[in-house]
Amino acid sequence: MRIIKKLFDQMESRAAFDFLFEFSPIERQTYEILMAVKNIAHFQKFAFAGISLYISHFNYQLKFLFHKKHKVMEANNNLNKTMREKLALYILILSVVAIFGVAITAMIVTEDDDTPMTIFNMLLPVVATWIGTILAFYFGRENFESASNQMQKMMQKLSPEQRSNSPVSSIMKTIANVITYSFAEGKGDEDVTLEELKMKFTNRINRLPILNTDGSAKYMIHDRSIDKYYGEGGNKTDSLKEFIENQKSIENKREFGLGHAFIVVSEKTTLAEANIEMEQLSFCRDIFVTRTGNASEAVSGWVSNVRMAMFLEV
Repeated sequence: MRIIKKLFDQMESRAAFDFLFEFSPIERQTYEILMAVKNIAHFQKFAFAGISLYISHFNYQLKFLFHKKHKVMEANNNLNKTMREKLALYILILSVVAIFGVAITAMIVTEDDDTPMTIFNMLLPVVATWIGTILAFYFGRENFESASNQMQKMMQKLSPEQRSNSPVSSIMKTIANVITYSFAEGKGDEDVTLEELKMKFTNRINRLPILNTDGSAKYMIHDRSIDKYYGEGGNKTDSLKEFIENQKSIENKREFGLGHAFIVVSEKTTLAEANIEMEQLSFCRDIFVTRTGNASEAVSGWVSNVRMAMFLEV
């Protein structure tokens, strides 16, 4: 203890090296060990300080990138909105010019008094349909995005318990706004090819509800299931019946009907109840909604597992 106290008392002194020669070899080794321990302690402090600084800098970079990405997305949305507004204006101007141009030309060229009116009556419905189709496409999408954002904001104001107790109809996609495949009258699984179904899928659509002629749900087919079938030797000309039977085989054990790929609930069923029922089935990822929950009724809406999770965990 005398050696240690003496060493620590003189350790900070500028003359530390002068008194090393006053000690015995054992005392000198003890001093060197203590200095090494002290240096290690200093190194640890600097190391922890460096790590803390690096983590702070990394968090700052993440916040900066997130803020930048948010600004870019906001700028893109504003740009798209501006482009839609300009497109609507250009279409309107072009249509008016086209109508009056054709009408004036017809009046100048022809001598028949009825010809300009005939041309005008023929041209007006065509141009009107063209304008309506394009404007409905662009502004319909904008209205859908606005409604979706409003729904998201509304759900964020609710507590988790309130969201769970909300009816499933509050978040479902109405079936009229969903890409589906409906059987024609008198047609069955054997009359539909996988190629026909595959044409319904796009980059943004990877699930296809298949409905009976009365509008009730029959199957829910996922894009990757067909791709997997192709990879195992299936052909695009194979019928839906062949595909369904193949997937039911011992090797695959996969079904796409009620109680397997989807469930049916009523419009008044809560999100919590529907989610629990869906999770009880291993391969179930979709919920069809009918007025009373009867599977034989026409489908009024659809909720995927992704949409359900988004609103429950918002």
